[in-house]
Amino acid sequence: MALVPPSAPQAAGLPPPRPGEFDLCGLGRHRGVGLSAPVASVDPSPAGGMPPALGDDALAAAWPRVVQALAARADARSQAAAWLMEGRRPTASAPPAPVGAAALQRLSRLALAGGDPLVLQWAAVACAAEPARSPCLGLSARHWTRAEPANLAAWLLLLQQEPLAADEPLHGMARARTADFGFGRLAARADAAVPADVPVHTRVDLAVALIGLDPAAGSPAFGPLLRLCDGAALANANRRQSCHDVATVLVEHSRELLPWSVGITLAERLKWPEPRLQPLRTEKAALQSGASPIPLDQPYTCGAVDATRAWLRQLEAQGEVATLRQRRAAGR
Repeated sequence: MALVPPSAPQAAGLPPPRPGEFDLCGLGRHRGVGLSAPVASVDPSPAGGMPPALGDDALAAAWPRVVQALAARADARSQAAAWLMEGRRPTASAPPAPVGAAALQRLSRLALAGGDPLVLQWAAVACAAEPARSPCLGLSARHWTRAEPANLAAWLLLLQQEPLAADEPLHGMARARTADFGFGRLAARADAAVPADVPVHTRVDLAVALIGLDPAAGSPAFGPLLRLCDGAALANANRRQSCHDVATVLVEHSRELLPWSVGITLAERLKWPEPRLQPLRTEKAALQSGASPIPLDQPYTCGAVDATRAWLRQLEAQGEVATLRQRRAAGR
């Protein structure tokens, strides 16, 4: 199935939709006020102008039901997703709230008790965004590095939390075998728990809203790493080798586009050979210009809903970079 198919065929006798009209899967055509917001907006509706009863209000009604469905599941990842969503639905007028203290405590307890690497990742990133850290039960990036020592992302968070001990996280990043920031896994987990009677098109708004809440968006900044691998620091042979190894991990094993791009930046600083750099630069430009996975002209057709859900499954299974490469290879 094409990842971004054209809008579903129109019913016999119906003219193409006019500007501001939307075909909703299973509900027919409805009038809005026009496509006014990009997918990356804090507005949870990609169409922006959807009538509230079918757009924002429908999402508001579905949100707590999805949270409840996730919390009722037996697996730790679903329960953790519930605590990440609890009380945090974004709106057009305000960005999402941080994870609340009670939810953060539940998330931390779940992470510490089970040791699941993804749950630890979510909890550690959420706790890092909480200045007081009082609800986090002592959880830190070190718990994540012990559970997933081969993931560069865990060591990058440790570098953010313990900058004075920079050599240890830099060494951990250099020895890593993947750079996995978990982008898309929250939305995919929630999509699998949507009750059957929720309007089909609301899945698109849910996915867009959860991409905005994705813990990957609050992942550690790359600034400390870039400072360790810059200027005079690279004159030291050991530091230069470590930075080279980190760049190799980012370029060859990143699941997400941002860390992969940072790896190319490091490679340029380290003056990798041009025959190796130039194809990376070319591919970077191509992947960064990739089209939205959601067809913005008609985001709510049955084909668009299927495309959105397929995109989430691909993100969860193989990561953003591999998904973009597949789409590029298929000419999409």
